Amino acid sequence: DVAMHPVDTVKTVQQASGLGPMAAIRSIRSSPRGLAAFYEGVVPYAISDGLSGAVKFAAYEKLKRMCDSRVSEEWIPATRFACAAAAFVACSVVLVPGELLKQRLQAGMYPGLLTGIGSIWTKEGPRAFFT
Repeated sequence: DVAMHPVDTVKTVQQASGLGPMAAIRSIRSSPRGLAAFYEGVVPYAISDGLSGAVKFAAYEKLKRMCDSRVSEEWIPATRFACAAAAFVACSVVLVPGELLKQRLQAGMYPGLLTGIGSIWTKEGPRAFFT
């Protein structure tokens, strides 16, 4: 995912600014951060992606063990599906704020991660991290 981050940055800049692909690339490259600007937002993305994977795996395994001991054999496939869905919802609690920060940093809305977190928290409130 980190290797493809520059492509995601170009896409996000295009969506935020209405620029075409080449104009977005030129805009990113000419920013004060230079080529490093292609990796804006990679830190919150990497942290949230890693943590959300851990949460998803842990939630699925816990739910699966809990359900397997309570349902008959014929319902195991359906409960595994439900466990996977619930685990995905649980991991979203970690993934969504990281994705929000990543996209806003890529779009140049904040000069840095801590500024972005503080700005969202004070101006929009904690619920904004999940919109």
